Parts: sequence; structure tokens; C-alpha cells
Amino acid sequence: MTGFGPIRLASPSELAMQVNTNGSIRRIDHRDVIVNAYLGSEVEGGPANLYLRRRGARIEWTPLLGPRSPGAVRLDEQGFEVAGAWEGIRFRVSLALAAAAPAWFWHVALDNDGPAAELDLVF
Repeated sequence: MTGFGPIRLASPSELAMQVNTNGSIRRIDHRDVIVNAYLGSEVEGGPANLYLRRRGARIEWTPLLGPRSPGAVRLDEQGFEVAGAWEGIRFRVSLALAAAAPAWFWHVALDNDGPAAELDLVF
């Protein structure tokens, strides 16, 4: 990580994201339009998050981004990645901004070290 404030990631399509040092999304902009109406903070994170959910008799979940994520953040001007483990499931999340269009993609990899589980990802 560099500095103490949000890191700005930008694409040639003029899409930009500000990511807080804890991995939460602060702001998403395309040219002069703010895409997310609610700005994320270091304390609360914000509504733009990914949640890993285990389904079964009892539903359990964890945020993959922000202050409540069990992952470690790698963040600099070149990219953003969160990696960690939750309930026997290792995860890696990275953000990719599209070059030719104002779009972004979350890449999520999961590795289950425990018994079979029904999982889903919620944005």
C-alpha cells in the first residue's frame, strides 16, 4: 500500500475507482458522473461489496472487501487484490477495469479445504 488515503485506479475508458486502504470501494466515477451515490469510508466500508455466502441449513456469510473482511489487502496504483481465508475456504479477489469500455470486473478464486459446501457470491 502507498500513503494513507484512497488509491485511484483508472482506465483508458475514463472509468476511475478510489479504493480505501482497507479494500473498500470509496468512489466510482466515469468522466463527470459519480456512479455510486454513497461513498465508502475506512470505518464502514460502503455498500459496494462482495459477500461470500455458504448455503445450507444455516446461511453464513462474510464480506470480502472492507474493514470486516478476513482478507489482507494489496493495493497500489497498478491494482487491487484481497486474499484470505474464511471457514476453510481460501479466497482471492482482484479488480480489473476494462480498457475499451467503462466497465469493471471482479475476479474471484475460491479453494475449499473442508467438506463440500454450496457457496455463492453476492454483490
